[in-house]
Amino acid sequence: MVKTNRSRRSLDDSQNDNKKNFFSEKIFVIFSYACLVFLAAFLVVGYYLYIYTPPRETLIQVNDNSYNAIDISRNMGFYAVYNDKMNLALEDLLPQTPDLIKNEYILNAFGSQLVGDIDEDEIRFKASKLLSINEDLYRENSLILDQILSDIRDKSNISRDRILSNAKASIVQERLKGLFSEEIGTTSELVFVKRIDIDGEVEASTFSLDYKEGKNLTSLINEYDKKIQLREIGWRVRGYVGTDMPFEVNSLELNQLSTPVKDGRKSYFYYFDEVDEAGLVTEPILDSFADMQIYNFIQLQIPNINYLELNVDASLGDYIVREAGKLRLALGEQALKNPNQDWSYSVR
Repeated sequence: MVKTNRSRRSLDDSQNDNKKNFFSEKIFVIFSYACLVFLAAFLVVGYYLYIYTPPRETLIQVNDNSYNAIDISRNMGFYAVYNDKMNLALEDLLPQTPDLIKNEYILNAFGSQLVGDIDEDEIRFKASKLLSINEDLYRENSLILDQILSDIRDKSNISRDRILSNAKASIVQERLKGLFSEEIGTTSELVFVKRIDIDGEVEASTFSLDYKEGKNLTSLINEYDKKIQLREIGWRVRGYVGTDMPFEVNSLELNQLSTPVKDGRKSYFYYFDEVDEAGLVTEPILDSFADMQIYNFIQLQIPNINYLELNVDASLGDYIVREAGKLRLALGEQALKNPNQDWSYSVR
């Protein structure tokens, strides 16, 4: 009898142990599944927040038009192939792209009011030049443009409307340039602009300090002769020197030095040392004057638009540059392979 009880007790203990093991295994399985679900959710949320969402967040807003990182990379890729920015490194093009987008909008929205109607045929013809389509081929068959626009869309998701908008803005800019060129006569007050290039932060700082302490600029240039490079920019209309140098140069006095423009180790100082009160306005001088007037026109219109530009962090900037590089390569390959696009003819 005692033996039987011991057997039953042993059996009960064994069953209890089995139940405990079963429940332990069940809890372990449930816990493991919960961990997997949590990990999956964490990865999904992380992917959404740090990979999916950032390229799709609005970085630039111009009235009702919004641009995220993907849009900006497409614009950069297009500018890098079919614009005068094609020789610019993408890292340098990135900070310029918001202004290019904003300026294009302003030219089309406000500039077109000053230059008259622009018909579709003119926009298409300008787009054909922008895309390096030989003029004779285009005039024989204008549908070539539609085929190339379709190829570009397939390669890059850059829409037909996007390219035609850029073409229209180019026409507006050209017409504005013509209008503003008429505002100046054959002679005007001109200044001869020069630039001082100094390599090295210490040298540039010392040069600037010496100037601020009242040293004569001509004497200072002679003193630093072996440490600087002197470049002649040329004659410009006083107060309208152009957009290829700091705006500050427009308000400088004779032999007054500008604040330095830094580019890595190099520093650039601008000044002018000659004034011609009735100088002959040549074509290059007229171009610089008109470019400055267009710049002023755009600046005057900025308060008339709702404009938002967010800072781009390094990671997102790298993403934009990387994607723009892929688009530039794809667009370049497409253009080179297309027999209807003649790069030797290109007029941008």
